[in-house]
Formats: sequence, C-alpha cells, structure tokens
Amino acid sequence: MKIRRIFTIAALGLCCCVNAQDDVLADALFSQGEMRLQQAKTDDDYKAVFDLMKKAADSGSQKAYLYLGILHFEGKGTAKNTKKAIEFWGLADKKSPRYPTGIAEAKYYLGLELFQRQTRSNDDNSRMKDLLETAGTMGSPEAFGCLGKLYWNGNEFYTKDLNSSKGYFLKAELIKPDAEYEYYLGCYFLIQDHNRKRDKDSAIYWLTLSANKEYLPAHAKLGLFYLDEKNFEKADFHLTKAIPLKNLEAITALNAFRVFRHEKSNDGNLSENAKKIVRSWLTRARSGDKVAALTLGRYFLLRATNQSGIVFCNAGQGFYFLQYAAALGSKEAQDLTGSLSLKDLKEQDNPVVKWHKLSGEEVVKNINEVYRVYSTEITDPEYASGFFREIQNMMTPIGIYWIQDHTTVGIYEKDKLFSSVGIRISPEKKIEYYVMKMNDDRDFQVKFLGNNVTLLHAWIDAGYIMTATKNEEGKIVVSGMAIDSTTGTYPGNDDPKDNYYGKYGRAGFNEADHSAVEAFFPNLKKLLKENKREEIANLIQYPFILNEETPLQETVKDKQDFLLRFDEIFTESFKQELFNTPDDEIFSTWMGVVAGKNLIYFVPGKNEQAGKIFISKIGAHCFLMPEIFIETKKQEKDSEITVNNASQQPQEEKK
Repeated sequence: MKIRRIFTIAALGLCCCVNAQDDVLADALFSQGEMRLQQAKTDDDYKAVFDLMKKAADSGSQKAYLYLGILHFEGKGTAKNTKKAIEFWGLADKKSPRYPTGIAEAKYYLGLELFQRQTRSNDDNSRMKDLLETAGTMGSPEAFGCLGKLYWNGNEFYTKDLNSSKGYFLKAELIKPDAEYEYYLGCYFLIQDHNRKRDKDSAIYWLTLSANKEYLPAHAKLGLFYLDEKNFEKADFHLTKAIPLKNLEAITALNAFRVFRHEKSNDGNLSENAKKIVRSWLTRARSGDKVAALTLGRYFLLRATNQSGIVFCNAGQGFYFLQYAAALGSKEAQDLTGSLSLKDLKEQDNPVVKWHKLSGEEVVKNINEVYRVYSTEITDPEYASGFFREIQNMMTPIGIYWIQDHTTVGIYEKDKLFSSVGIRISPEKKIEYYVMKMNDDRDFQVKFLGNNVTLLHAWIDAGYIMTATKNEEGKIVVSGMAIDSTTGTYPGNDDPKDNYYGKYGRAGFNEADHSAVEAFFPNLKKLLKENKREEIANLIQYPFILNEETPLQETVKDKQDFLLRFDEIFTESFKQELFNTPDDEIFSTWMGVVAGKNLIYFVPGKNEQAGKIFISKIGAHCFLMPEIFIETKKQEKDSEITVNNASQQPQEEKK
C-alpha cells in the first residue's frame, strides 16, 4: 500500500510538473506573439503572429484564442472568417481556474460583432447588451464605449438616450481615459434641447482633453463651436488642425471663415481673388454641388454674426443655401437645419411627414394644430442655426420646404422674427407655393399661393412680405402678408379694392407712363442682341449698385466705368436669362419695376431726366439657385474637398 501510494503521489507530481511546463510554454508563446503583434506591419508579420498564437492556444493558452478570433475577424495573417472568430472568442470566454468568469475582452468582441451587424434579432440585441455590460463591469472600457455609442445613436430596439450614453462614456473614461470618450462627452454638453441648456464649460473641458491627444474630430468640433462664439482665433487654430480629417462640416466652415476673415479685415470688402472664390462657390452650387452650397450657407451665417441683429442678405441667405444643400443631399446641412433631402421629401410614406397628405387649403386650415403638435415650445436658441432648426422642425411634417430666394430673419437680444416663401410637393406631386411668417409673439401664419403658378420674386415692403407670381393665364399677381401689426399702405394688386398704387405706381410711374414702361424691357433685349453698348450705357442711372446687399456688391460709378465692365456685367449666361424672360414678365415694387426673376430694376428719371426710364440696379440673380423641385433631372455633383485661402487664387476643383 505504501509503495502504491508513493507511486501515485509521484505520478501526480509528474503531471503537475508537465502541466506547469505546458503553462510556461503557452505563456511564452503567447507573450512572443503579443510582442510581434505590436510591431506587425506587413502580411508576413501578421502570418507569424497567427502561427505563434495558434501554437500558444494548442499549448493551452486560453487568451491566445482571443487573438486568433481578432485575426480572423480582421483578416490579418489568415483569411477573414467571422464564424471562426466567434468560435475562438467563445473558447476564450470559457470559465476556467485561471479565468473563473471568462475573459472580458472576449465578451467585448462577441458583443462588438453583434453591434456591427446590419440586422439583429431581439435576442441578438439582448445578448449583445449583456455581453457588453458584463465585459465593462469586468474592466473593459471599450465595452462601455460601445454601449455609449449604442445609446448615442439608438436603434429599433434601443431608444436614443443621451443621458445613458453619457453615463457609459464616463464609466469607460474612468477605467481608461481615451480621446474618443472625451470627444463624445464634450459633444453631449454642447447639445441643447427642450430639457436643458448647453453646458459650454463642461463641453470645452472634455473636448480640449480630447483635442490635446490630437483627436481630430475634437479639433473639428471645437473649431465649429468657437466660430459660433465669435472667437475666430481659436476657431482658425482648431479647424486648421482638423484638415487631415477631411471632415466636410469642418472644411466648409474653414473655407467660409477664411473668406469672411479676409472680408472683415478689409472693412467689409473682398479682394478680387476672394470674389473669385465666392463666384466659384456660386457656379458650383448652381451646377448641383452640395459642398459649395453648404460652404455658402456657412459663409452667410458668419457674415450675420458680425452684425447687430441679422438681416436678409446674411442669415436669410445662409438659411437659403443650407436648405438648398440639404435638398441636394448634404447630411451636414440637414443636421444644421433639421431638413430633409429632396428625395426624402418626395417619399409620401416618410414617417416624419405625418401631415404630408393635406391639400394646400387644408395646410392653411390646420396650421395652428400642426404648430401646436410639433412646436409647443421655442427653446430660444443662441445661434441662428438653432433657430432655423426649430422653424424647419415645425414645417417639415406638412412637407413645406424653404428653398426660395428670399428669407428674412431677425434675431435680436430677445426677439426672433422670421418670414419666407416656401415650396411643398403636394400629394398629387404638384409644386405648391406658400408664404409664411412668425413674429416676436410666436404667431405663425401661412398663406397658400397656389400650385399652378410660377414664383418670380419675394421682398419686404411696408411691413408686408410680398410675392410676385405668374398664373397659367400669364397674369402677374403681386400679393402680401403682414409680418406684424405695424404696416403701411398695402402695396399689392391681388385685390382691386386694395390696389392703391395702380399697375406701376409703387415704382413711381404714372398711368401715362404705362406704355413706355412695357416697351422698356423688350427694347433693352433688342439692344443687347444688337450689341449696342453705347445706347445701353445711356439707359443706366449712375452711380448704380451691382449685386446689392451681397458680398459681391460693387458700385458702377459712371458711363465709362460701365462700358469698361460691360462683359463682366452682361455675361453670356445673364444675357440668355434676359432673352428667355417674356417681354411682359414685369411687376412693380418700391425699388422699381422688376423684370423676370429679380433680373433688372428700372425707375423713372428725376428732375431734368423726368420722362425717361433708367436701369437703377441689376438684381443679385447670380445668388439664385435652380428650382430643383421643378428641375427633377438635375445631376448631383460632389467636389473634392479643398481648403481655400482668400488671399490666394482659388484652387481648381476636381469634379
């Protein structure tokens, strides 16, 4: 018995010795593989890592299975095989004397694989969350980070919950500080909604921590934040740092800022090179380039920040170009304004557009209920883009989209005013036009202009937002809606009893001038076709303003100056616009009689020039974008993202 017991003890000791030797060998192979992995760059390097991890796993290293799974999942050192990756992670996660609860990283990767699937069942979602929660509790910061992203974006099973997301990112940060977690925490504190105001100090703290680790998205976010705060020095620093990221939102903001900064440093005037940049943005935007449209939107908002209050040519134009970019499909512009793309707006079953199937008359009739349901609160946002988002959130449910050339916005210390002309696609796929306004009492009104009309122009006159539309019979109707309680004499012609000024009286013409007024525009087109520049020069009222209230505004001093710049003013495309405009497409405004879609203005001569008619200004038609709701075959183009410098020649963009 004693001999047998001695042999048994010896055998057990030998087994323990062998097992210990196997563990030492497995650990040595695993450590060697882990070291090689840190230095791996080429396919051969990863193949060597895979071989070492395979030997370590065969020798009993449970953690080696974790890395075999990762290599299979990423296709490094072996063929990409998600099924095998899951199998190896399962082996790594088995309970053992060394790992009584499994390996946290294995649970994380099993959860991550489920997280990255395009579609998941309810059971998959539950298992994913359990795996990530357990892995995080066991010390995996990546698992908590993954859960933070899950609740940041939300999905069909987990409702978006920013507070839960913040909690998970904080847990991850406490385990192991990381620039990505700090970035999300900074973004969280920048968000403003009905429940809370943004916490700027906390946002700057977390984003700066992240940016100090050279996390480029944090630089981009800080740059955009400092632009809103008018801290242009810091904005330039962070946006420039973010250039390698090629973040579209940051790049367009930097392009816009550099032109704006140049303009600001030159007493509001752009150099010829800077004007070329703006003209290139306009040309590209008209061709359907959403990047250029987004840049123009940001540029006008920057101009608005440099004013006391915000007027049409800046905030309104900024909103207009952002809306246009959003309609073309710019995700960044959609996020800025809360807008939808043109494609989404045409989807009648879009769940966002709950009220989309109302007729035009029903929209007006039910607007108070729509306003109550979707905009019960105005959060009084600090920045223009936040105000735009609230306006858009109110109108998107009924399918109205601001995409016209005249949007007035007034944002002052306490008051926020808005008026605009908008387009809607009706349930019958017709184009409908609306006028709407919101005053400082939050009184929102909508007027239906019709669905068989052409909108020519919109403007502000005597406290009204006015529109000129052309109906199917060719009649031009000038109508308006009061913006607030302070109004003057109604300047419209849509109601005979209110037609105080007569046909062209608002522009200063008498009834006896009517035939001369109606002959002026066709005569101008005739002179242009015959290239009679001297005679055209005699029709100009000097000095006159070109592209008034825009960054390209210039004064043409006299006849000699006009003749020198004739080809620059009457470009081939502009002449074609004039030629294509019917002779009788003219209407009266307080600024003069307008031809076509804000093309030219002409007024009666004064004093010794009485009895004559002169061109007083050429409208800012170069800032109008195509009516993409009507031109459905427009080709969408993207440009290569580049950074412009206002002091240099504009870079040629690759299409």
